[in-house]
Amino acid sequence: MRAHRAYRSIDKLVAIDALVEDTTPSEPDTEARIRDAALRLFAARGYAATGIRDVAREAGVTTAALYYYMGGKQDLLLVIMRHGMNGLLAAAREALVDAGGVPAEELASLVRAHVIFIGRNLLDCYVGDTEIRSLDAANRKRIVKLRDQYDELWADVISRGVASGGFEIHDQKLFRLGVTQMVNGVAYWYRPGGEKTLATIADEFAELALAMARYGHCSEATAVVKAPAKRVRQGI
Repeated sequence: MRAHRAYRSIDKLVAIDALVEDTTPSEPDTEARIRDAALRLFAARGYAATGIRDVAREAGVTTAALYYYMGGKQDLLLVIMRHGMNGLLAAAREALVDAGGVPAEELASLVRAHVIFIGRNLLDCYVGDTEIRSLDAANRKRIVKLRDQYDELWADVISRGVASGGFEIHDQKLFRLGVTQMVNGVAYWYRPGGEKTLATIADEFAELALAMARYGHCSEATAVVKAPAKRVRQGI
């Protein structure tokens, strides 16, 4: 059975890219054009169904130029995934600095940073989530190492929240997997210009995560999520 894909039309992907807040207005260089073309094709067709000539055609370059600038298809996938994970790690670390070492605020900030990053990098995050199986063993090890670093940030916050008595979580690993899977799902259904803004979705998911952690009363969770000082660097 063919797997369902959240993105199917290249034209639609271009339109979505144009609506995403972090879209670069300037003309991309050759490497960026090739990367963006590969990203759209991997999202729409999948890595296995995309040929190197398809990428070259979509980017408007020759196959020889593609190999010169970016290497082969596996190299392109690694570049896309590394870019996504490094960006997510940077966003998470910045969010934790702003949260001031308070586990409830850190958890809310991690959730919000994750949602905001996905909303501004939809295709990178979608391909990163669906195509890790397509990496060869050496490249998969590189990306898993970055994912492990990211998971450690969450695990530390959750552990300290439980130790302080602020969270009531029976299985910390299962909680982490559940919350991160919830926020990863944004890449599959969020579209700019939809019924709810990205900021609203980020806030509501942060409240859900705190509720899942059994943090205080609903009013306390809402107060943590809405705190203005924690929203400044995330730009919303």
